[in-house]
Amino acid sequence: MSAYDEILSSSNIINILEYYGLKVAKNKCICPFHSDTHPSMMVNTSKGIAKCFACGSGGNVVSFIQKYETEINHNAISTVEAMQKAIDIQHLNIVLSQNNKMPLTEEQKKQKTLSNILKDAITICENNLKTKNIDGERTLDYLKSRNLSEQIINNFHIGFNPTYDNITNNLLSKYNMKDLIEVGITKESKNDYIDIFSHRIMIPIFDQYGNPVGFGARVLGDAKPKYINTMATPLFNKSELLFNYHKAKSFARNYEMIVVEGYMDVISANAMGFANTVGIMGTALTKEQIELLKKLKCEITLSLDNDDAGKNAMIRVIPELLNEGLEVNVLDISKLEGKYKDFGDLQIANVKKEDVYKTKISAFIFLLENQYLQNKELNVDNIYNTYKKMQRDGLIKDTKDILRFKEYVTNKTNFRVEEVEDIIMPKEVKQESRVERYKGLFFYYYIMDHLKKYATNHQDRILQKYLETNAITQELIEETLNNENYLKDGENTIDISRYVNEYIYTSDDYIKFKNDKIFILENLLNNVKSFDQEGNVVNIKLSVEQKDIVLKQYAESFETNIKDYIENNPDEFEDLFIANNTSQFEKLFPKTYVESLKEQAVSRFKNENVMEAVRYGLAYPDNMKSAMTRQFVNNDKYKTLLVFNNNKNILGLTPENIMKETKEELEKKPEKTKQKEQDDIQKTEVETVKNNNDMSVFIKLSGKEKESFKGIYLPIDSGTQVFIPKQLYRIDDGKLQILNSQSKSANMSEYAVDENTRTKKFMNRLTLDNFYHKYFNLYEISMEKEVIPSASY
Repeated sequence: MSAYDEILSSSNIINILEYYGLKVAKNKCICPFHSDTHPSMMVNTSKGIAKCFACGSGGNVVSFIQKYETEINHNAISTVEAMQKAIDIQHLNIVLSQNNKMPLTEEQKKQKTLSNILKDAITICENNLKTKNIDGERTLDYLKSRNLSEQIINNFHIGFNPTYDNITNNLLSKYNMKDLIEVGITKESKNDYIDIFSHRIMIPIFDQYGNPVGFGARVLGDAKPKYINTMATPLFNKSELLFNYHKAKSFARNYEMIVVEGYMDVISANAMGFANTVGIMGTALTKEQIELLKKLKCEITLSLDNDDAGKNAMIRVIPELLNEGLEVNVLDISKLEGKYKDFGDLQIANVKKEDVYKTKISAFIFLLENQYLQNKELNVDNIYNTYKKMQRDGLIKDTKDILRFKEYVTNKTNFRVEEVEDIIMPKEVKQESRVERYKGLFFYYYIMDHLKKYATNHQDRILQKYLETNAITQELIEETLNNENYLKDGENTIDISRYVNEYIYTSDDYIKFKNDKIFILENLLNNVKSFDQEGNVVNIKLSVEQKDIVLKQYAESFETNIKDYIENNPDEFEDLFIANNTSQFEKLFPKTYVESLKEQAVSRFKNENVMEAVRYGLAYPDNMKSAMTRQFVNNDKYKTLLVFNNNKNILGLTPENIMKETKEELEKKPEKTKQKEQDDIQKTEVETVKNNNDMSVFIKLSGKEKESFKGIYLPIDSGTQVFIPKQLYRIDDGKLQILNSQSKSANMSEYAVDENTRTKKFMNRLTLDNFYHKYFNLYEISMEKEVIPSASY
């Protein structure tokens, strides 16, 4: 048997997964190789493999280690190195021959020796804790007094050193004194050699790859200092490390990392269920630590100690994190009832995880309350001065920040939004004649009218919304139009098209607006519904932070062409529904919805945490439009319901989000009931029609398609084409009809197109269901029987 096979037969794949912080339950775990929020990696212990059925990644013990180290830890290792790591992780009694190994350099040999010393020291300290003696029992009693279970103690390899020479004496039989001193275990004292950490709880510290590099040690009593770390060594540099990063990164990737101060904070947070927690081992976050956090592409939630030092540290570091492009929040536990300094206090007091999460606020609001507006009255001068100072400090730099500021002030005062706008952006009062004033106004209205016509004629929804914000002021028009490119001497015309393309489209303000979907989708975000606890449909009011979460899911769920379609067809997309579980999501589908598309959408909702689109055109025929209510049809067009996936309550909805019905709405209740009965009648009629008809899908051809004897290429955008095989379509009267009945005979394909070299590169296979979901902006739906072409076609 080869060494490779011997390792596989002696290994347990669960040991490897748990080493990398992946919790296995019911033979499943979160896949670390893609953005996975629902466990999709299947674990087969009998075969010794783990495989993700969403992205296909995985492998056996050795190949999994190699893939994880290379792709997640960015630490490319060879197969032999992965074999050795499997041996080390599981303490297997297997020795690789020199034929299997690459020769180590002297530096690598040195580091391996130092790492082995620390591994052995960890084992010694763990055994000390398990020994039935007064010191061990006293230490265990202390840990249990902090509500730490045996499982948590084992997970963090917590141990104890009862004397001044226990570790050194145990290691000297295997290692030399020079190495013990160099790795930070032993020191010289009065012509003797003693343990650096004596009479202390020992907490091992690991690097980002899971290798031991040092210790944090806590005294059992009240002696000072309470905590000490390993001094700087060839392996240990505190500024480059985050405590528990090697495990927490798997839970935090593409989601959220909670940052606390010390080891016990991290350990207590894990005991409460916060597995995505790291410690900075102090109060100052370093550049190297920030780089580690940036790798994970996740939100950062700060929860340093609830005292002046901790708050001041967060105030210092928040601007730095924001400037790095990170989304930052704060767990402000000072808002909880009771005095809690850190996660240790919360764990001892049995505070619930959900109660801690209720204290989560944006870093922007935290700075407002604890730095800029601390102990200040929200009057006109303070509001204006605070706004300007936050602008100078770079904390208000886009429309989203402005919205947050205005929302905070309006919630805390009696000022209306318009009044806050006048305070933070005061308008200069100019003394001018009536004639001059009217001349300027007429010119301004004339230009604005032409700009609005331009936006309408070019079907530019984003420009229309931008103009509605009054961002183009009279002063701006007079300043920017005074240019020979737009107003030529001796001519009586204004080049509006050039002004839009050269000035408006390139201005920083417009670009920020275009990228900030909160304005473009404003009507959608203000027309939100969900189910209450009794299953009734209720109107929902979202905060700015909740709208940000909705927009983030929106951005991650749809391709660019679909987003453009949504944003330019507001009549079709009037409503946003929040589904809090799969059962609620399934209720949103009419009974006549195309079953295969419904099944695919429900599967995505369960497993992929994406926003969905329920298209009523996939349920009802064209000839029923005139009988349908506004719920389903707008401007003679079937509507599409966007559905936010709140399966894990990432919005944090509470009863306060439910909007109370007005007096007029309550008076109309009987009418609503009557209308519901009419809707039910309509649904019954539609079901009858549906049962006697098939759905046909048509794509209007633009003339840019390329057809061959094998099929046709549809251009999606400048860089993508979809190939449809001949047996899946027919062309008639300038339209391409998709033949659903032939869906099992072939699949479509997606290609990336290089316009310069005119080459195509295969990207993905597409089933019809995939195509309908991904490119619903391309086709029209008609409820009629398919016409199947003859065999000669």
